Amino acid sequence: MLSKAIAIIWHSVLMVLNNLGTAALISLPLGLFAILVYALAVLLFAMIAVNTAIAVPLGIIGILVLIVFVSFVFSIIAIKWHRFVLLGELDKNIFTSWQKLNYVGYTIGVFKIFMILFLLSIPFLGIFLMGNPNPMAVGQFAQNGNNFSFFYIALILYNIALSYLFFRMAVALPSIAIGSDISSIKQSWDATKKFNGVIFICAVLLGLLNLGLSLLQFPMQFSGAFFVVVIIISFVLQWFFAMVGISFLTTLYGHFIEEREL
Repeated sequence: MLSKAIAIIWHSVLMVLNNLGTAALISLPLGLFAILVYALAVLLFAMIAVNTAIAVPLGIIGILVLIVFVSFVFSIIAIKWHRFVLLGELDKNIFTSWQKLNYVGYTIGVFKIFMILFLLSIPFLGIFLMGNPNPMAVGQFAQNGNNFSFFYIALILYNIALSYLFFRMAVALPSIAIGSDISSIKQSWDATKKFNGVIFICAVLLGLLNLGLSLLQFPMQFSGAFFVVVIIISFVLQWFFAMVGISFLTTLYGHFIEEREL
């Protein structure tokens, strides 16, 4: 299973590397717009967080709105990438053939998955808040090395678990993108049941890859390098990992459901 997992991930990485121009064309314009909106939302929340009476309810509403927005932006990018990889189709117009590309159906599917993962995250968030009553002051939490190490390890395991669940549920998404048969979370879960071991190992390896990228970025924050350069490098690494994630999802569908060769 390990060799199969490595082969799937490597195939996903090559999918992006061999089509960097197309990946940038499909994802960067919308991705940059989404980052701008997200940054403005965080800034707005920081401005109102001083009033804890309204910060919590507005924070919950804000998270839900951001989930819907991110789901929609992710849907547009992912649909176009799925169709490019699986069908060889490349449409440079974002909003062409709205019904054909089924943005709404895909977004609803993404939103359902994100909401399930969000609800499953509540216990973890509760534990974090118990250890750090002021979530805006993560630096204070980091002052205790033991607590911070425990939290970071728990965060890695938490991300691996969420990645596994996401990929088990999300194989339906490429199917929705190309108008195929699998269209629900249950169908996706059932279709990937016999491959759950490989998918779990993939989730672990992707988690380690993400950790590696994080560790690669961490020293740059203290190296005295020009701030803009650090931001650009971090953005490129995160963008690449995000495209690998979408490619991995596409590969799961193509290899396990359509039985394509890697």
